[in-house]
Amino acid sequence: MVGVPGGMLLSDYSVTSTSSSTGSAVTDPMESLTNMVNSLSIDCPPTELMIVKDSAKKLVISPSNQDEVISIVFKRCKQDWRFAATAAGIFQDLADIETTEEQIKFRQRLLKVLQGDYTRRNALRTEDHGHFLGLISLLTQTLCYVRLKDGEPFKPLAEPVMESIMMCLDNKASNDELECVAQQLLDVGLLLSSMIDCARQQRLRNNVKDLIAAGRGSVETRRKFISIIEGFASNWDLHSPSYKK
Repeated sequence: MVGVPGGMLLSDYSVTSTSSSTGSAVTDPMESLTNMVNSLSIDCPPTELMIVKDSAKKLVISPSNQDEVISIVFKRCKQDWRFAATAAGIFQDLADIETTEEQIKFRQRLLKVLQGDYTRRNALRTEDHGHFLGLISLLTQTLCYVRLKDGEPFKPLAEPVMESIMMCLDNKASNDELECVAQQLLDVGLLLSSMIDCARQQRLRNNVKDLIAAGRGSVETRRKFISIIEGFASNWDLHSPSYKK
């Protein structure tokens, strides 16, 4: 059995109700999955994560469940943007479900959800900051981790990721936004450098340099920004993102 915070076990997160016709207990798999996802820590052990992935896989085999499963995992990112790398790892496993047709459907649904929220990014930044940071992080980590059947990344996400990052490097950026985007750039910088032209890379580097010079963000955030500048300068030889390890 695998333990989770609070002394409970992931296997305990089975939500039941009573059938009015038979009087027997009926498990609600979506609510069980929600509870399991919400119980995961950011650095959860692989054994805990595997239990969640296995439960989710059983649900997404049915295309009618896919949107709800994506929503459950995405909601956790809105509560804490640091969960996005774990979420993207879950989505990558779910994208490898049994048949090619199901794989295509799942990836298309995931892309639709992300692109739909991306169109609302300006409003989200003002009205729901947790949702905004969760979106930026999940966009970035999906580009890092989720692969098409041929092993290629979700290239349609490169432009939204770049625009989202630049958005959070403006003079209105909060400390939370700077912290979030610094981590995303460390993770996606290598991949982005192969997808965007030299002029845009230079613009990105200049924005980061300006933030460092202005003393924006926490000490730790500024250290990450310095690592990002070094990464671009060295073609990321000095930094290996987690998805490449």
